[in-house]
Amino acid sequence: MKLSAFLLLLFISLGLMPLDVLAKTSVDFPYYDLNNSKALDIRRVETDGDSVTIYADLYSRPDAWVKIASTSYIKGNRSGKIIPIVACEGLVLDEETYPGESGRIPFVMKFGALAPEDDSFDFAEADEPGAFRVNGISLDMPLSYGNITCHLEGDVTDPKIGRLIVIESSEDLRTVDKFVSIPVENGKFSYDFNADKDGYYEVFPYNEYLKGAWRHGRFFAYDGTVHFNIPDRDEPIEVTSTQPDQLIAASHIALIQPYYNLVNEKFKTVGKDNIYTKEGYELIEKMDTVQGDERQAMMKRLQDGEFYSPEYKACREFSDSILKVVSKLELQFLSENPSLYSLVDIYATLQSTRDDEDKIMKYNELYDSVLVGYRPDYYYHDKIKALRYAKRLKPGKKYIDYNVTLDNGEKVPFSQLADGKVTLVDLWASWCGPCRRLSISYIPVYEKYKDDGFNVVSIACEKDARDMKLAVEQDAYPWKSYLELNNENNIWMLNGVPNAGGTTFLLDKDGTIIFAHPTAEQLDQILSFLKQQGKL
Repeated sequence: MKLSAFLLLLFISLGLMPLDVLAKTSVDFPYYDLNNSKALDIRRVETDGDSVTIYADLYSRPDAWVKIASTSYIKGNRSGKIIPIVACEGLVLDEETYPGESGRIPFVMKFGALAPEDDSFDFAEADEPGAFRVNGISLDMPLSYGNITCHLEGDVTDPKIGRLIVIESSEDLRTVDKFVSIPVENGKFSYDFNADKDGYYEVFPYNEYLKGAWRHGRFFAYDGTVHFNIPDRDEPIEVTSTQPDQLIAASHIALIQPYYNLVNEKFKTVGKDNIYTKEGYELIEKMDTVQGDERQAMMKRLQDGEFYSPEYKACREFSDSILKVVSKLELQFLSENPSLYSLVDIYATLQSTRDDEDKIMKYNELYDSVLVGYRPDYYYHDKIKALRYAKRLKPGKKYIDYNVTLDNGEKVPFSQLADGKVTLVDLWASWCGPCRRLSISYIPVYEKYKDDGFNVVSIACEKDARDMKLAVEQDAYPWKSYLELNNENNIWMLNGVPNAGGTTFLLDKDGTIIFAHPTAEQLDQILSFLKQQGKL
């Protein structure tokens, strides 16, 4: 036994050291099981045998208030002991507080002591819907943990950036159940990011995410330091790292960035007020007065380019010619530099490319000829294979089969739920407004044809089952809704929409896709035709 440990036991046995000294803990960015809000972060937890101190942050837009209720409490995970809040510094309990320019409010909450057997606890504002709740806050484990320790540090120029988010690059913040949140203080940040794999991650400013458009600083996790320079909003995030795949990424960007600069400069010559013709801008004004199918039809006319100005059309033609050059350079570069970065780039390209069949074919050929055997255990191979499979989900093709979780936890094949009927697959999420509006619009169509055998398989992608339950009650769906909790069955990936709220497919009795993403009007027309043909 080491001398220090022996002396510690001796002091305790002689009564010279209080036992609560052993209860002192301090955990930065503690692990948690569930956080029901992206507005609240637990930055540090301290215990000393007499009390629990939580250092936290609230985040919001500068013009949107936040508050913490005086009914807040913590609950020990083993003892079940409930301990109410006794003090709060940094904000006034029950008072609406605006975060200011940085969007961040740091504050400290004090509670009484947990029971000795508690090694984690829950925090809750109140026992009611909408209250902040963080479950399973660990007293001995950081949020990010693993065999790789990657130190993230950087400089932030924009004072409006008070928080940075770290997630895997292929994930969506709306659907992940855990993510790393790093506070920015005095224009700087520092964080030891522990990862269990040499994955590809991204850092982005949370305040920009709230506005719907944000910059990414992507990096590979490794045992070393990654430095980020995050300038003002209009400039890209600079990433500096000695990780080999990061260096390949930097070389790739240096190769193609001059071409993108040419395109950007060309579009600047047009100006925001000269994108559409006069008729196009009149159509945009009219769109604000209509809803539903009529609005979608107008949007499609705009997207099809019917109302582009001659100057904007010329810019798009120039852009298309430049991007063809870029695509050739990229294919050559990736084939000459087989790497994890090449796998990541192929996945990103296949994911973002929808209508360019020639480009999709060339990237598939590159993967099959050069990269299919490179680091075959790397997880991006599974992502690429699932995405390639999902790309075949088109009218006339057989729909896929996958597991769906029932209320009792049992997993059954989707085909069992379709049950040989004409079926609408409705993938949605409580946080996806367009998804829910589309699902609501299907209700009258379902009521019209349900007695003829029409079937709906509705699946919601959530991180909290209560969110789906509340949305179903609010929207009054007449069909059964199933839960895809934390992407447990990989359904969104298998359907080719990993970073979307959802999608829909209409299937015939044999499971062949009839139509992808129909409107309510289109669904009604198709079902009417099938009924007349005796195929419903």
